[in-house]
Amino acid sequence: MKVCERTECSFHKWYPLFKSVTIKSVIEQIPSEVLSYLKEDGIVLPVEANSQPRVSDEVESDYTVNWLDGNDDEDEEDESPSFPEFSSKLKEAIGALGGEVFIKTNWSAPTDSSWITSCKTLKCKRLEDVYLLLNSSDRLMENFLSPLKTSKNGQEQSHCIILKKWMDIHPGTEFRCFVKDMVLLAITQRDCSDFFQHISEEKFDIIQDITDFFNNNIKNKFSLPNFTFDVVRQKKSKVVLLDFGVFNKKFSKSYLFTWDELLDISKAMKDGDKAEFRYIGSETGIQPSANAFESMCGLPLDVKYMTNDFSLINLIQEEITQQNQEDDV
Repeated sequence: MKVCERTECSFHKWYPLFKSVTIKSVIEQIPSEVLSYLKEDGIVLPVEANSQPRVSDEVESDYTVNWLDGNDDEDEEDESPSFPEFSSKLKEAIGALGGEVFIKTNWSAPTDSSWITSCKTLKCKRLEDVYLLLNSSDRLMENFLSPLKTSKNGQEQSHCIILKKWMDIHPGTEFRCFVKDMVLLAITQRDCSDFFQHISEEKFDIIQDITDFFNNNIKNKFSLPNFTFDVVRQKKSKVVLLDFGVFNKKFSKSYLFTWDELLDISKAMKDGDKAEFRYIGSETGIQPSANAFESMCGLPLDVKYMTNDFSLINLIQEEITQQNQEDDV
């Protein structure tokens, strides 16, 4: 893979050219002091994001674990970082995009951390949700720790946060497409854990709609000859671009294809051939999708295996009891 290929697939690089066929978004560069804060261990929200109402002293004494080992509230407040200018830009972006956004960085979304937000999804309504996702995602941390390359025009790259206007997307409408030498080779269903009847019924229309979208909006316009791109087909003939990715198994999932198969398809493809389309054709033999709450890969095991009537308060109370027992010993 050439040095600049991943850079060319960074959202801030392609969005200006394709903004008319993708979801409305706002791109904010992450300042160096914010980036340093995000690289630190632990989750400490900035002052601007601490919007939770204070609980009463009685409730606090019964249910709050003093994680700061004796530091009082005033010390905690003093230790909280503050990024007023950056936080203000994030708030403005959330408002400009309708009050509900999906966030990602240059290449990755915090799909491993949706459990931590107030609504248990990647939907962000408040500044607190944004900072919680930025702080708790291992996927984003990998981005933050990776050195950025210089683009092919010599410009220095920067870490960005992308806020996209929230759009409810049915998992059966998302597809990944593979392009080699600017030829659309293959299309695959992205959610490989479920069967969607409409895909089987509309498979030929799906191929045609995505092929038309590629020919009219992407072909010979994207900067790389080899790449992947993700789309959502909302309605018949309505296709929306979600993202671009590198044509490389290290950085992009191939889902229902193997990378060797994709290369074989490329070698065998002739002029006029349609892209090969793969999808789950029946419910037989597939692994049932897990409950969304339990399937979040970033969910701590102590929380993941709690029963439905077992709250976080119970977990905290158990922690207090255990600590008291240890103190007695």
